[in-house]
Amino acid sequence: MTAAHGLAGTAGLLRLAMRRDRVMVAGWLAALVLTTASSAKATIDLYGDAAAGVAAAHAVNTNAALVAMYGPIFDERSMGSLAIFKLVLLFGALMTILFVVLVRRHTRLEEESGRADLVSATATGPQAPLAAAIVQAGGLALLLGVLVALGNIATGLPTAGSFAFGMAWAGLALFATALTAVIAQLFSSARTVAGMVATVMATLYVARAAGDATDTAWLVWLSPFGWASRMRAYAGEQWWPMALFALAFAVGVALSFWLRSRRDLGDGLIAARPGSPTGTLTGYGSLVLRLHRPGLVGWCLGLFALGAVLGSIAPSAAQFAGSTEVQDMLKRMGGSGLLKDAFLAIETSFMAVAAAAYGVSVVNRAHTEEVSGRLENVLAGGVSRIRLYAWVVGFALVSSTALLACFGLGTGLAFGRAESDVADQTGRLLAAAVGQSPATWAIVALSALAFGVRSSWAPVGWVFLVGSVVVGQIGELLDLPSWVIKASPFAHMPKMPVEQFEVTGAISVIVGLCVVAVVGGALAFRRRDVG
Repeated sequence: MTAAHGLAGTAGLLRLAMRRDRVMVAGWLAALVLTTASSAKATIDLYGDAAAGVAAAHAVNTNAALVAMYGPIFDERSMGSLAIFKLVLLFGALMTILFVVLVRRHTRLEEESGRADLVSATATGPQAPLAAAIVQAGGLALLLGVLVALGNIATGLPTAGSFAFGMAWAGLALFATALTAVIAQLFSSARTVAGMVATVMATLYVARAAGDATDTAWLVWLSPFGWASRMRAYAGEQWWPMALFALAFAVGVALSFWLRSRRDLGDGLIAARPGSPTGTLTGYGSLVLRLHRPGLVGWCLGLFALGAVLGSIAPSAAQFAGSTEVQDMLKRMGGSGLLKDAFLAIETSFMAVAAAAYGVSVVNRAHTEEVSGRLENVLAGGVSRIRLYAWVVGFALVSSTALLACFGLGTGLAFGRAESDVADQTGRLLAAAVGQSPATWAIVALSALAFGVRSSWAPVGWVFLVGSVVVGQIGELLDLPSWVIKASPFAHMPKMPVEQFEVTGAISVIVGLCVVAVVGGALAFRRRDVG
């Protein structure tokens, strides 16, 4: 088979992929560009005094936990370095999710759903779907790099540093693209592909974190996150690490094509592990637990670890927030009280967003099961619609609360150890985290209502979540009207641990609306057509 024959139809598949993804990609690009530009501008406004900026940067570099989490600030006198120190690595890791989703969607998910068989029956080469996915993701990676660079330039940051930052993100996106393309050839399950990519990326991030925290250079250079930070945006830019990204991308793409040529459509090179010869599921509830158990365990461990890191950082909040502007910002978002408690209140509220995101993903998994036809097979047995809906929504609500509890436990143990009061601080911060649950329930309930009315509406839950975050989490910093801010359930949660938890009228209304939304979704699901 010639290379031209193997790639036949690539252009058509690329156009189809871009059309299918146009809304999702546009939303991601807009969110990422606006997030980077607004964050940079907010930091510059907060540290208007150069001396305050230098003090804050020095506080970051002398805190091993902060360096491990975000990377070092290479030039403490550079306002640009301070403005992006959270964005380059941590937000860069989150940004790569888009490219993992794109490549997996147009390769492994297409094969798993059977649509790739239909495509292969046309005048399309076997390598064309993979090529189209890589070209789409690679082009978007470069476009994102340019857009975030222009956004930072628009805020007043230097041009060279802005493009170094943009290219660092583009490099991480290219690495994630190539990695996903390779792993998609190894495993036949789309869920396994996502889990393996996440595991590899997390391992590489931890390697970089350990290298930065212990000043071990070889660990840093093992990781693409280390390459990104060593581009030294706004701190005497270094451009040669882009060669490492280009080499990794080229090797990964070549390897993925070679692996694709050595497997059958729908299969992976690594055979799937056979299941138990005897069934272990006792009902639909155990099936829901089995489907979501790996993801839930990973999320719980991740939030527990993140809580431990933030809990160890919190005692340094006053040192980091040296300027009065930053202290005012912390108190506006986290409540009036000790700065370390205000810092923990802010981080806990953001973790409520993460927990809500997991709950929405559980509901959307039910939408995927319905689209694939598997939900009809379940309903053809002895499972009623109400029971199925109750298990899905109930698991989403309970698991989102469990994630908050894991974060609160990790935060409390680390903060309590730093404060020499583990028992009291663990209980206090565990309660503070779980106290955010009504807001997460509201987002999950709205997503469940949308799914109950029509399966294709399930992704609307993401719209609810993003809108609530914008108006509820950062509404005060954006000076939005109070009535707009109060439209978000997150705005009505107590700023614990600064404030005490009280069942206010607003919280009662939110819980009541959750019940109405869940019941309404159940009634709608019982009456509508499935599939």
